[in-house]
Amino acid sequence: MQKDFHYYVIYALAKEAGYADNEAYIIAHSSQYVDDNTDREYTVTDSSDREFYVGFPDKTGKSGEFYFPIITQAVDITSFKLSVQRYVFAPFHFIPGDNNVEINGKKNSLCTTRGCKNAITLVQDAVKNKDLYRIGIALHTYADTWSHERFSAFHEDWNKVYKSALKSIPPNIGHAEVFHKPDEISLVWEDKRFKEKIDNRERALQAAEEIFGFIKKGKRQWSDVKSTFENIMSAKNFDERINLIKNIYKAMQDYDEDKWINEALIFSRDASEIPEYDPLTGNPKPNRPRFVDIAAKEINSHWFRFQNAAKKQLAMVLNMVDAL
Repeated sequence: MQKDFHYYVIYALAKEAGYADNEAYIIAHSSQYVDDNTDREYTVTDSSDREFYVGFPDKTGKSGEFYFPIITQAVDITSFKLSVQRYVFAPFHFIPGDNNVEINGKKNSLCTTRGCKNAITLVQDAVKNKDLYRIGIALHTYADTWSHERFSAFHEDWNKVYKSALKSIPPNIGHAEVFHKPDEISLVWEDKRFKEKIDNRERALQAAEEIFGFIKKGKRQWSDVKSTFENIMSAKNFDERINLIKNIYKAMQDYDEDKWINEALIFSRDASEIPEYDPLTGNPKPNRPRFVDIAAKEINSHWFRFQNAAKKQLAMVLNMVDAL
């Protein structure tokens, strides 16, 4: 799934399920942030509100008090690193499923399956513990079992969709061979491994119904909200879908992928690496300094809570799936 589902649809589902605006925001932001909490460049500010770029912080704090965050996605979504496939792709995007899929008479216990038991366990445990960050992360993983179904996190022939050498140039890791086709709600595509046409709208609507059932707190039933989500899934494209949801849920905040990390951490550059002022704007041009000091600003902030929730999900998955 993409941001139109992971953030906007999840927010809408949380609101209809009985969560307050601020709760729905945390759930939805956590859901989408699974894709954005990566080894990428972040736009951050220093004490003078001057922007610059930093890489993912491997650690924060000082000796004896280090905090080690984890990534939940990789910039290179076709990463050949087994550690990324094992500790990032599998626990958060391709959680091993129910081992009920066959290709040429063979099964693969590491491929994900729609609504699988492992994904349900993550959601149910997060809801039971009332951890909004874990709920959001688990809902991302659960939704991905629908869009990523029958693919695995690993570099293996199982994920090979095309026989043609030209079409199979992308490495057969996850659904790399078919690019983003499984994630685009408005798309119909063919999984040639099974000679099957897949309507992503149908899968997204079914996933939404299941998610609503897991998280609903009030008396409302899916039948009360089904038409709303049918209209959302039927939107022409990504942008139209987002605009439709924003028009329905006026209190929803815009998504900012760098907001949480800026609230949580303090970034300081050496004075020698602060660039000259841009004569056109009067502001210094953003740059990527070599030496950045990173310290905690607020340990109870969204970013730290997201990190702790992600670590809990990673630990749960590794405990549930012996093969990992």
